[in-house]
Amino acid sequence: MAGRFILGTMTNKSETRSPIRDAPLRHAGDSTLSQIFDHAVPSLKPVFMFAMLCGLVSGVFLGHLIHPFYPYAHFALILLPAGAYIYAHRGIKEMMRTGEPYRLGLTGERAVAERLDELKSRGYRVFHDIPSMRERGANIDHLVVGHGGIFVIETKARSKPVDGTVEMFFDGVSLTRDDGVDESDAIGQVRAVADELREWLLAELDWDASATIRPIVTFPGWYINRSRSIKDKRVWALNDKAMIDWITREDARMSDEIAARVCNRIAERVRRHQRESTNSDR
Repeated sequence: MAGRFILGTMTNKSETRSPIRDAPLRHAGDSTLSQIFDHAVPSLKPVFMFAMLCGLVSGVFLGHLIHPFYPYAHFALILLPAGAYIYAHRGIKEMMRTGEPYRLGLTGERAVAERLDELKSRGYRVFHDIPSMRERGANIDHLVVGHGGIFVIETKARSKPVDGTVEMFFDGVSLTRDDGVDESDAIGQVRAVADELREWLLAELDWDASATIRPIVTFPGWYINRSRSIKDKRVWALNDKAMIDWITREDARMSDEIAARVCNRIAERVRRHQRESTNSDR
């Protein structure tokens, strides 16, 4: 009898909890996926409108079958589907056009993440999509931590023309494409993110990481022509393949103990952010 009472109490209990104690670390492109979702939901309005109008037309047609003199049946059966199709087609086409940069960005971040996996066999720890160290700041696309230092990586995926050879030119401060497009904003962005991380590590670990942090902007699939006289050697602008070679050639700048402390604190921050985000969604 007591056994049945205990079993009944357990089965009737409505509250549950997740078996996962630690929130998982983030994957490359998680923030971009959220942006794609936020962009796609409002853009689906034309599709829903098309479905509603199709339902309306079906109702008119059904009414016409039930009563041959149902008013405006032929008018509705011709004009409503045509108008609904045009409206939905234009909306979906606009959604695909404006959503292309998000798709390209997600593909670029995942391609860079695959490249960075090569560093794990060399003792490096790799993190992706780290939330900003400041409120409303920019996320860190990728972070590599190891004996060669701390590498803050910003991925910029850019489409290329089908014909012809295009490249970028970098002098340490400005970054331009040979078709005249200026990409220098990426340099300022990765510098700012690296400075935020340095300040955060100083507050968290009481350790100045200025000599070990390396900001990197990577353009997967592009050739970047570096000037012989680089004005600011602190920042790298490289494609994804060259970036791996440059990182692996770096001399040891950080002890294993410090690297482990940095990794632990970064992981704690990401997991805490994941838990807070999950709780706020409930």
